[in-house]
Amino acid sequence: MNWLPDFALKHSEVEAIGAHNAVEVVARAARSIYKSEKYQKRGELGEIMLHAIVRQTFSTVPGATFIPGGTLRPGTGVGARGA
Repeated sequence: MNWLPDFALKHSEVEAIGAHNAVEVVARAARSIYKSEKYQKRGELGEIMLHAIVRQTFSTVPGATFIPGGTLRPGTGVGARGA
């Protein structure tokens, strides 16, 4: 759960998380991943886990945000392969 916003949202959205909006932002991040009907055939959970492991092990920074369907927004978070 802690890595979901970092995986699914733009850097500016992650930076804006605070006590006043944390639940709303995490819910938005979860919806962004699971809004496709094909989500059951994809491995987002594994990709979120891999994202967390890489970030912690290698002290990396996000490069592009995951967008359902396999597109990326460069410079905003970590991406993933598509459906």
